[in-house]
Amino acid sequence: MAANWLVWSFIASLLTNAIVVSGVLALIYYVGEKKSGWLFAYHDQIQIVICWIFTLYLFLMSAVNGNQASNLWGAHWTFFNVMIIVSFVFNLLMVSPVHWAGAALATFGYLFYLPGQVTPLRLGLTALVVAIQYFLTVKGAKIWDRRVVIYPLFTVYCGISLTAMALGVGSKDGWFWVRQLVALVILAVMAYEYAHMLVHLRRQNNRYQQEAVRDRMTGLKNFGTFNTELQKLYERHQRTGQNYWLFELDIDHFKSINDSYGHLVGNTVLKTVAQTTLDFAHELSYPTAVYRMGGEEFCLLVGEGHGDQQAATKLAERLRQRLAALVFHSEAGKDFQITVSLGAEFVDPEDKHYLDIYNRVDQYLYAVKRSGRDGLNIHGQTLRVAK
Repeated sequence: MAANWLVWSFIASLLTNAIVVSGVLALIYYVGEKKSGWLFAYHDQIQIVICWIFTLYLFLMSAVNGNQASNLWGAHWTFFNVMIIVSFVFNLLMVSPVHWAGAALATFGYLFYLPGQVTPLRLGLTALVVAIQYFLTVKGAKIWDRRVVIYPLFTVYCGISLTAMALGVGSKDGWFWVRQLVALVILAVMAYEYAHMLVHLRRQNNRYQQEAVRDRMTGLKNFGTFNTELQKLYERHQRTGQNYWLFELDIDHFKSINDSYGHLVGNTVLKTVAQTTLDFAHELSYPTAVYRMGGEEFCLLVGEGHGDQQAATKLAERLRQRLAALVFHSEAGKDFQITVSLGAEFVDPEDKHYLDIYNRVDQYLYAVKRSGRDGLNIHGQTLRVAK
């Protein structure tokens, strides 16, 4: 009867802990998936707190279990098993020095709580456990997908932890270590593989989200994102009167670049123009976003701007000159440069629709192209640039 109780108790404990660990990992994943609100703003701290709270829960349950049968710590070291596993997975998952510091303190603190004396051997084993935790924190991102590294390291980690524990406890029944090792293997594989699956899902979701809002070739925000963010700026302007500028640029004679040098070189031109424009935007004192509108057309939304036409002209000319200074190389070794046409406009209080500014700046851009390209049109006034 006692043997049957042990078997069913073991199975129930194993299933319960598998469910609980899966739930905690799912909660950590849920917090990390939030893309807005206070959960997004503090997701790192919240995830660490979840890890610490769960570890504290395991410690308290181990204390309850141990006080009921101090020499054996119950029929199974159920909560000690889970502590070993989640301390490994949490450090691997969090890759946070803050979390590691808390985990290290908890690990040494737990050593002094365990049955038996704190001997130099047990101290050394615990230091090894903390050292592995640190390794996971520093290298976790690099080894996360490498099962050939994870599982041997997991085995060493569990072995050291069990040894440090076993040195301080009394005798156990004959099947104790079999149950202990079986539970460790099952829970360890389950916890890592489940966490691995959740991280894979997060990466996949992030990639889909990026593809939905960004141009695949250049990495810039795409037209859909431009449309959304322009509407938000317009609505803010309607509420607060805050102005903004819109700049649109087009690479002159881009079709001839593709025809003369090939599409691979043309793609290089697009990527270089995109990166150069993005670097330029980062240098501005105004919050500025850069978008690829399609083909060889790009836009810059400059927030917190004003109706200073002279300032806008200087900004546009600086960008035009920077792009004109780029040197490209054909596959045949021939160097060539590009020119761009630019249109710019600021939001008008008389605008009835958020796309009104875009319609105007588009007209200004094509006015430059009709007048010979390689120039600017600021607020409807075309400016030719001296060669």
